[in-house]
Amino acid sequence: MSYLFESIRINQRTVAISAILSGKETGRTLFESSVFDFIRLWLNGTTTFTQQTSGSTGVPKKITITRNQMIASAARTLKAIGVGEADAALLCLHPDFIAGKMMLVRALAFNLKIEAVEPSSDPLQQVRDDFQNGFAAFVPMQLQNMLDNPQRINQLNRMKVILLGGAPVNKTLVKKISTLQCPVFATYGMTETVSNIALQKLNGPDAQKNFTTLPQISVSTDERSCLVIHLPDADLPVITNDVAELVSKTSFRIRGRWDHVINIGGIKINPEELEQQAGVILQAKGIVRPFLIGSLPHEKLGEQPVLIMEGDPLGPEVEAGLIEELKQQLKQHEAPRQIRYLTKFSCTASGKLNRPEILKAIR
Repeated sequence: MSYLFESIRINQRTVAISAILSGKETGRTLFESSVFDFIRLWLNGTTTFTQQTSGSTGVPKKITITRNQMIASAARTLKAIGVGEADAALLCLHPDFIAGKMMLVRALAFNLKIEAVEPSSDPLQQVRDDFQNGFAAFVPMQLQNMLDNPQRINQLNRMKVILLGGAPVNKTLVKKISTLQCPVFATYGMTETVSNIALQKLNGPDAQKNFTTLPQISVSTDERSCLVIHLPDADLPVITNDVAELVSKTSFRIRGRWDHVINIGGIKINPEELEQQAGVILQAKGIVRPFLIGSLPHEKLGEQPVLIMEGDPLGPEVEAGLIEELKQQLKQHEAPRQIRYLTKFSCTASGKLNRPEILKAIR
């Protein structure tokens, strides 16, 4: 397929495709270099790519994905969200990871105009005002920060569609998203599935409560109740570690990670579900900071839930009030009785909270 556009916009400057292919443009930052490297590989016809997984299906590892798999994935997503040739695609995720790489594939394989900006907590700050009717993929933290800035609302509403992935979307963020006119979809996918396999509309009159798979994709669960994904272009199904509740073979909701489950006296709870509820309580109390729910060893129960927060301690009075509110709002065995603090949460290379490292630091 010939490339429709002769240049891309990156970090507020125009760069010719010919300059990228010839090697004249090598990039002024690591991000730019990664973007240009992938464009060269793609336009020169590379057929296989090696990608590091994040551990969604087990231990992180390197896998090989094919050009045809990437094109098929891109086609499914673009058709589902109504994006096509000559639309603009905003790249603000690093192309070393599958989400960023697939934004480039969608653009290069289906003739979308590329607008790329250095990944940051507020990508639209770097985007020219006349960028509109395009689509973007954000992580929840990015969209949260932009929704907290009134100057960004008009820019967001000028987008054609927004994809949101990389981490769970909490209830507080969903409530803010409901005020946007631009359609926003939560995505479910991973490196092993070559990005998105399901979408969930988060706003508008047709907002959805569950994920719906993209065409030709179905799901089931294994003996652990973890999601199993059946892809049309894969020899074997992808078995995940995500505990799922199936509505049908094409609709599901994610309850949390199987390897994050807390066992309290034989009762198993998913900390991600508790975090959704706790987030509403924290927001109501004006406590806005990174947190998660983990566990500490307990002599009789085996494990007990604990609230872990980034930053300085809240103070005895505020802490006592928060713990009491958690006891009232959550089930008795689910409510954390303690709060632990870390100066700074550790994150993975892709920007997700590194739960194992955080838990190790408080034990």
